Amino acid sequence: MWILALVGCATNIHELYEEEKAQVLKDPPPLSEPWEPDMHIRVGEEALERLVTKAVSSGLGKKQKKVHVDNPLGLDVWFRPKAKVKNLHLTPLERTKSCSACFRLSVKVGGEVQWGVGKLKGSLPLRAKAAGKVGFALDTEQGGWQLMGTVKDVGKLEVDSLVAGSVDVSGALKGWVQTALNEVPPLNLGSFGGEGNPLLALQAYTNASSEEGGASLHLRGRTDLPFEKSVAEPDWELDSDWELVLPEETVGVFARRHAFGLGLLEHDVALDPRGVGFENDAFVMDLRLWRLAGRGWWRDYDVNGTMAVQRGHVRLRSDNVEEGEKSRGAGIVDPLAFLAEGKILQAVEQGVHQSLPASKTTKVSSFRVMAEVEHIVGRDHHLVVTGSLTPQKARQKSVD
Repeated sequence: MWILALVGCATNIHELYEEEKAQVLKDPPPLSEPWEPDMHIRVGEEALERLVTKAVSSGLGKKQKKVHVDNPLGLDVWFRPKAKVKNLHLTPLERTKSCSACFRLSVKVGGEVQWGVGKLKGSLPLRAKAAGKVGFALDTEQGGWQLMGTVKDVGKLEVDSLVAGSVDVSGALKGWVQTALNEVPPLNLGSFGGEGNPLLALQAYTNASSEEGGASLHLRGRTDLPFEKSVAEPDWELDSDWELVLPEETVGVFARRHAFGLGLLEHDVALDPRGVGFENDAFVMDLRLWRLAGRGWWRDYDVNGTMAVQRGHVRLRSDNVEEGEKSRGAGIVDPLAFLAEGKILQAVEQGVHQSLPASKTTKVSSFRVMAEVEHIVGRDHHLVVTGSLTPQKARQKSVD
């Protein structure tokens, strides 16, 4: 209301625009401890188990080489295992100082073991089970973070007896299984922050006591909003691979920053999406058009529309535009032209996408995880984006 009062007193439009711009682009308040998150990400139980299974199977596959076994008979004894994961389950563990995002790992391995003793050769089934941990941690890189999962502390290993000819190689096979599990390459679940993705802080954790979240992996983040805003941990059931929750205010600031970055457009008009709200598949935007030629003026519009996901991208479409308040001497500029060009709605779309995880392949990983957007919905003054996680074979240059 105080802004409108100042405008009524013939406040310089150019100064008012610059003040609004400065408020959005100013530095965030200092990050205090403990800090409150203004974004929340969850990765679901089924997705985690599917990706860890892929990582463990990939690690086992890299170890399928001939293993020679020392024996008192001096014979040439060897075996070559071909193993893969038959069953894998993750159970969230209570948070500790050493690991805030750890899961208990239970895995069953099956396959075939080819063996040879002297000139004798044969094959036997391979059956083993083990327990351990999978710990997820955030590694910093180039001003951002990579979410990495690591298999560790493998123990409680049981392997069915394996006799190659007349030589018991069960002990050697047990050692192979334990080594293969302990040397599973780290799993990269994506990159967060860095250039174009304004995150000041990020934490990964489990919530072992949560009935709604199941075995979900949680990420709480603090963006560089120029004001403090918090988001609570979602209390609804997660029915997708992953979920991003952003308060409307967070999306609004991202959209305004993008719009101010566009500068002046046709007719010396600047766009300013001053606020945005979401409900189910609908949105409403408080849009201001600033005319910065001459003495200048501003005019407000209420933009209503729908949102959807098309080919993995968030898309907004306007259905109705209504005129609102205006400054003294305001002219008429048709906002539909800017809406048709997509500049206004792209500001909101860009604000959403810059918060999404980016897929990345590390040198030690044999595959990468692709995060795809599938659905978007407004819920309790928040924007909720959900999607799938798909492991894909990495394309890497060979290293001599």
